[in-house]
Amino acid sequence: MIRTVTAYCFSPLLVVYFLLFLLVSVPHASDEIDIRQADALNHQVMELYRAGSYSKAVPLAVNALEMRKEILGPTHPNVAVSMNNLALLYVSLGRYQQAERLYLKALKIFQMHLSMEHEHVSATLKNLEALYKALDEGEKERDSKTVLMV
Repeated sequence: MIRTVTAYCFSPLLVVYFLLFLLVSVPHASDEIDIRQADALNHQVMELYRAGSYSKAVPLAVNALEMRKEILGPTHPNVAVSMNNLALLYVSLGRYQQAERLYLKALKIFQMHLSMEHEHVSATLKNLEALYKALDEGEKERDSKTVLMV
């Protein structure tokens, strides 16, 4: 039996496309470092949150969110996690409208990628519920003060 060897000739354009594909699809080392920095910032944010240092945590949370958006894209689930963390801080500082916007954006992102039963989705829904409850109680409190003033 005689075997023949077939020589494959790749066009230069095909080689260029392949190299471009590899270049785009392989994560860059700098992105990996940046992701680790964003994760470390997120960890610091949660430590400050637990310690009650909400004002100190906000700039770090904003920075972590922006880093994750830039590296992972605006609709990545980890971006939504950062949004949720920042919203928690905003609620603690009484910045309810900003918190609501972030919770709703995070929920939308989670729903694009995860099932409704996923822990991130349910946690965000619980956070939104707590926010609305706090807003409702605040409104009731304002209404009762108004009634007392009359």
